[in-house]
Amino acid sequence: MPTSRSGRSDRLRSFDPTRVASLESADWVAYYQRRWLRLVDALARLYGFVSGVAEHDVRLAAVHRCRAMEISDRWVAQGRHRDSPLIALERAALVRSYAALHAAIRR
Repeated sequence: MPTSRSGRSDRLRSFDPTRVASLESADWVAYYQRRWLRLVDALARLYGFVSGVAEHDVRLAAVHRCRAMEISDRWVAQGRHRDSPLIALERAALVRSYAALHAAIRR
């Protein structure tokens, strides 16, 4: 894929921001409705669209991201304590999400 002088992929500058906004909006609707499976689907659609890979290839990343969001909600509900073990669990879920996304894009 061609890159600009800054080294960034031209694909990052050629995506449809209206479509991305629509996909991201669907993520947040599912999140606020606490529809976790719908959120995973919405995240997979978003990740697939912006990364240019099939949704099924980024689904694991979406699962881990959804899990991190659910853990974050529990942390907030439990009082947002800085020493909560939920913080490490959320971080681990986010790291797994980004690693899975990275792996899917590099295939």
